[in-house]
Amino acid sequence: MIDFQNFINLPDGYRLIPFSPAHWYLYDYSEIERRAFDAFPGYIDWLTAQSQVGPSATAMLGGQCVMSFGLVPIIPGVCEFWMLRGSALKAHGRPFLRSARQFFDDLGTVPDLRRVQFTVQVQNFAGVRFAKWLNFEIEGTIRRLMPDGSDSFQMSRIY
Repeated sequence: MIDFQNFINLPDGYRLIPFSPAHWYLYDYSEIERRAFDAFPGYIDWLTAQSQVGPSATAMLGGQCVMSFGLVPIIPGVCEFWMLRGSALKAHGRPFLRSARQFFDDLGTVPDLRRVQFTVQVQNFAGVRFAKWLNFEIEGTIRRLMPDGSDSFQMSRIY
């Protein structure tokens, strides 16, 4: 699988550290994200389990968590992308976002990887915009998928 430390070229000042569940508490979430997380009381345990299945990391700028993310293998050649983001991404993240886009472009060189998917809550307009900017495409709507009963888009990037 992918070693993020050797695969992502970060801009000056950013560094990658292994993801820790404690990072969950360092983000300020949007109302949409908070509502979904609150409806899933075991979310942090689930996220911890997900982060241990595949590669995961947190991008730091100074002492701030910019984004935590990971890839979870589903079947050979297919991974699910997950992420947590904070306000530091909006304030200081433009160079990091370019690195994220390059990362997804470079994933196409990983042998036998053919698909990365990403589930984004329909009302999370910033998340949908971000996924589209990373060249993910909406495949369809998954009704009532989120813990709060809201709909999500299934998005994918095919390699």
